[in-house]
Amino acid sequence: MTRTKRKNNTGDEGEFRAADFLRKQGYKILQRNYNCRTGEVDIIAKESGTIIFVEVKTRREGGKELPEAALTQKKRHRLCKAAQHFMRKYKMKDPLFRFDLIGLEYNENNEWEIHHWENIIDYQKGLVRRY
Repeated sequence: MTRTKRKNNTGDEGEFRAADFLRKQGYKILQRNYNCRTGEVDIIAKESGTIIFVEVKTRREGGKELPEAALTQKKRHRLCKAAQHFMRKYKMKDPLFRFDLIGLEYNENNEWEIHHWENIIDYQKGLVRRY
């Protein structure tokens, strides 16, 4: 797996911690930072036969918004399109899949708070552009 070099150290740290969190929960990490022309998926994992497309949002405490509030409709659309691309590329026919969100916040005690929300996007609605 290759990763592109990015300038956002907080985001990179959050994605690393999110992948580690998922591994400890029994998920198998298939790929990180999957990029295609239609979008990006931060983490693609598998658990109990289900493919999970994970969006990771990371913030330092006191930021403008909670990490999970940053999952805009536009981002949902691009995430669904990237997932669709991944499934076509790897010839996955009718796989079980879902979209999860992991929000991380680095608090004033120098600790990471991790919140995991499962099945946060209705795939059919996520493909509809409303912006």
